Amino acid sequence: MRYDKQDCLMPKIGFIDPLGWWELKDEATKLGPVNLTDVNYYSMPKVAIGDYLRDILTSAKRNN
Repeated sequence: MRYDKQDCLMPKIGFIDPLGWWELKDEATKLGPVNLTDVNYYSMPKVAIGDYLRDILTSAKRNN
């Protein structure tokens, strides 16, 4: 989110409240902290957001 001004771009293309790696590692994060090693300076492995994707899809199905 902080790389290449993505924090400005993402809301303009429809991602209202995107998760950044620093939020995924925070104890206060909705589904608990992710304890994975970063793959490089910019990101974590994609499996880090798996629980969040399942939560979003379950919520969307439940709310039609």
